[in-house]
Amino acid sequence: MNTLVTAIRTDLGEPNLPLLLTDYEMTAVGSLAPTSAFAQSIIPQIHMVPSVVSNSAIVPTDGIPLADAGVDGGHHFSLEGHRMWTQRVLDIMKAKGWFPWQ
Repeated sequence: MNTLVTAIRTDLGEPNLPLLLTDYEMTAVGSLAPTSAFAQSIIPQIHMVPSVVSNSAIVPTDGIPLADAGVDGGHHFSLEGHRMWTQRVLDIMKAKGWFPWQ
Protein backbone atom coordinates (compact mmCIF):
# COMPACT_ATOMS: atom_id res chain seq x y z
CA MET A 1 0.00 0.00 0.00
CA ASN A 2 2.77 2.42 0.93
CA THR A 3 4.57 1.71 -2.36
CA LEU A 4 1.41 2.39 -4.36
CA VAL A 5 0.59 5.60 -2.49
CA THR A 6 4.17 6.83 -2.77
CA ALA A 7 4.13 6.17 -6.54
CA ILE A 8 0.87 8.09 -6.95
CA ARG A 9 2.13 10.98 -4.84
CA THR A 10 5.36 11.06 -6.88
CA ASP A 11 3.52 10.94 -10.22
CA LEU A 12 1.30 13.83 -9.12
CA GLY A 13 4.15 15.83 -7.63
CA GLU A 14 2.26 15.94 -4.31
CA PRO A 15 4.47 14.18 -1.72
CA ASN A 16 2.05 14.92 1.13
CA LEU A 17 -1.18 14.09 -0.67
CA PRO A 18 -3.54 12.65 1.97
CA LEU A 19 -4.92 9.13 1.69
CA LEU A 20 -8.45 8.50 2.91
CA LEU A 21 -9.26 4.80 3.07
CA THR A 22 -12.73 3.48 3.78
CA ASP A 23 -12.92 1.08 6.69
CA TYR A 24 -14.50 -2.30 6.10
CA GLU A 25 -18.27 -1.90 5.69
CA MET A 26 -19.16 -2.57 9.32
CA THR A 27 -22.89 -2.75 8.56
CA ALA A 28 -22.43 -5.38 5.82
CA VAL A 29 -24.66 -8.42 6.22
CA GLY A 30 -24.62 -12.13 5.48
CA SER A 31 -21.51 -13.52 3.82
CA LEU A 32 -19.80 -10.10 3.96
CA ALA A 33 -20.67 -9.32 7.59
CA PRO A 34 -17.76 -7.99 9.68
CA THR A 35 -17.76 -11.30 11.56
CA SER A 36 -17.15 -13.35 8.38
CA ALA A 37 -13.80 -15.04 7.80
CA PHE A 38 -13.10 -12.70 4.88
CA ALA A 39 -13.80 -9.60 6.93
CA GLN A 40 -11.78 -10.85 9.86
CA SER A 41 -8.80 -11.36 7.55
CA ILE A 42 -8.95 -7.95 5.88
CA ILE A 43 -10.01 -5.63 8.72
CA PRO A 44 -6.57 -5.80 10.45
CA GLN A 45 -4.92 -5.01 7.11
CA ILE A 46 -7.11 -1.93 6.64
CA HIS A 47 -6.47 -0.75 10.20
CA MET A 48 -2.71 -1.10 9.71
CA VAL A 49 -2.56 1.42 6.85
CA PRO A 50 -2.23 4.62 8.93
CA SER A 51 0.80 3.11 10.68
CA VAL A 52 2.61 2.48 7.37
CA VAL A 53 1.34 5.27 5.11
CA SER A 54 2.01 8.84 6.18
CA ASN A 55 -0.78 11.38 5.96
CA SER A 56 -3.49 8.73 5.89
CA ALA A 57 -6.71 8.10 7.76
CA ILE A 58 -9.48 5.53 7.82
CA VAL A 59 -13.07 6.64 7.29
CA PRO A 60 -15.24 4.73 9.80
CA THR A 61 -18.32 2.96 8.47
CA ASP A 62 -20.06 1.90 11.67
CA GLY A 63 -23.75 2.75 11.69
CA ILE A 64 -23.93 3.59 7.99
CA PRO A 65 -27.24 2.36 6.52
CA LEU A 66 -27.27 0.04 3.53
CA ALA A 67 -29.42 0.02 0.41
CA ASP A 68 -29.26 -3.78 0.25
CA ALA A 69 -29.37 -4.75 3.93
CA GLY A 70 -31.92 -7.50 3.23
CA VAL A 71 -29.69 -9.27 0.70
CA ASP A 72 -27.04 -11.85 1.59
CA GLY A 73 -23.72 -10.11 1.15
CA GLY A 74 -25.36 -6.68 1.21
CA HIS A 75 -22.79 -3.93 1.66
CA HIS A 76 -23.84 -1.02 -0.54
CA PHE A 77 -24.50 2.25 1.26
CA SER A 78 -27.89 3.87 0.83
CA LEU A 79 -28.15 7.50 -0.25
CA GLU A 80 -28.29 8.49 3.43
CA GLY A 81 -25.30 6.23 4.03
CA HIS A 82 -23.31 8.04 1.35
CA ARG A 83 -24.21 11.37 2.94
CA MET A 84 -23.01 10.11 6.32
CA TRP A 85 -19.77 8.75 4.82
CA THR A 86 -19.10 12.03 3.03
CA GLN A 87 -19.64 14.00 6.23
CA ARG A 88 -17.14 11.74 7.99
CA VAL A 89 -14.60 12.36 5.21
CA LEU A 90 -15.06 16.12 5.52
CA ASP A 91 -14.78 15.94 9.31
CA ILE A 92 -11.52 13.98 9.08
CA MET A 93 -10.09 16.36 6.49
CA LYS A 94 -11.00 19.36 8.62
CA ALA A 95 -9.60 17.83 11.82
CA LYS A 96 -6.32 16.99 10.07
CA GLY A 97 -6.03 20.34 8.28
CA TRP A 98 -6.15 18.66 4.86
CA PHE A 99 -8.28 21.29 3.17
CA PRO A 100 -5.90 23.18 0.85
CA TRP A 101 -7.82 26.41 1.37
CA GLN A 102 -7.41 26.37 5.16
